[in-house]
Amino acid sequence: MAHLNIAGLRKAHGPVQVIAGVDLAVASGEFFTLLGPSGCGKTTTLRCVAGFIAPDAGDIQVDGSSVLAVPPERRDFGVVFQNYALFPHLTVAENVGYGLQARRIRGEEARRRVGEALAMVQLFGLKDRLPRELSGGQQQRVALARAIVIRPRLLLLDEPLANLDAKLRHELRWLIRDVQRAQGITAIYVTHDHAEAMSLSDRIAVMRQGQIAQIGTPREIYQRPTETYVAAFTGETNTLAAKVIGEIGPGRYRVMVAGSELIAGGPPGLATGTERRLLARPESLSLAAAGKGGFAVRVEAVVYVGAGLRCEMVTEQREKLVLQLPVQTEVAVGSALTLTIDPEQAWLMAEDAA
Repeated sequence: MAHLNIAGLRKAHGPVQVIAGVDLAVASGEFFTLLGPSGCGKTTTLRCVAGFIAPDAGDIQVDGSSVLAVPPERRDFGVVFQNYALFPHLTVAENVGYGLQARRIRGEEARRRVGEALAMVQLFGLKDRLPRELSGGQQQRVALARAIVIRPRLLLLDEPLANLDAKLRHELRWLIRDVQRAQGITAIYVTHDHAEAMSLSDRIAVMRQGQIAQIGTPREIYQRPTETYVAAFTGETNTLAAKVIGEIGPGRYRVMVAGSELIAGGPPGLATGTERRLLARPESLSLAAAGKGGFAVRVEAVVYVGAGLRCEMVTEQREKLVLQLPVQTEVAVGSALTLTIDPEQAWLMAEDAA
C-alpha cells in the first residue's frame, strides 16, 4: 500500500491548460476516483501519476518521495487501460506474467503468482488461450490480473469498463473492487460514469476544466454538493431558486422556494436574504398529503419506466422538475399537483464556480 500526494499539478497542451493546479491526497489502501466529463483533465492527471506524461509544474509524491524523476517502468505502478493493451501473440498466462519477467521474477515463483492473479479474476482455466480467443470482458480481466501480479504500490485504472456492455460493466465493477480490497492496493480510478464512481469509491474528486470542483465521499458528493455542476454530474437532479429567510440551527434554514416556505440544509453561516440553488434529487420529492404545505406544479409528461412513472413537471415560476412516482399513481398530463421536499435531502448550493 502507498500514500499518494499531488501538489500544484499543471499541464498545458499549447494554449490549453489541461490541468490547472490540482492538489489531492490519497490514503494508503484507498479507492479514489477522478470523475468528470471528457476533456476535464482526469486522464491527463492519471497519466502524469503513471509517468507517461511529464507535468509542467507541481509534484507527485508516493510515500513522501517525489516520483517525477522516476521512469514509468520503475515506479512499480499497475496500469489498466481502456483498450486492454494485451500482446496478441502471447497467451493469457504470458501476458499476465510479462511484468514479472521484466522484474526478473521467473520459474516457480512467477508461475505461482500468475496462477494466483488469474484465480483472483476467475480466469485460471483460460491461461493457455490467446487474447483473440477471449471476450472483451475476459480480456479486461487479463489486463487487471497483469496489473496486480506485480504487487504494485498503486493501481491506476483509466476508464477500464468503457468498452464493455452494461451487464459486463456491472460484473467487472464489483470484481475490480473485490480485487482491490483483497490486495489492499491504493487505487486511482478514472471514469465519466457517476454510477461507477459512487459504487466503487471511498472518495471521489469531481473535476471540471482541469481543476477539482469537490472532493468527498460518495454520500457527501451526492447529497451535499458544493455547487450545481457537481450535483448535475453525480446523478439526476432538480434545482430551484431559493432565498434564505432565516437560520434555525447550524446549517439548517427556512427558505422561500417556488412561492412556499420550506426547510433545507446548507453550508453554515448563510445570511438572511442569501440566494442559492436548492438541490432536490428526484427521490427527495413526493406528493404532499392533503392539508399539508408544499408548492404547486403542473404535470407536463408522464413516462412508464417499469419500476415507476417518470413525471416531468413545471412550477408556477416555470422551473422544471423530474420525479418518479409509484407505478399505481393516478396522474395525467396537465394535472395540478402539490409537491413537498424531504427537508433532510434538500440542500442549498452555490451556482457554478467556473
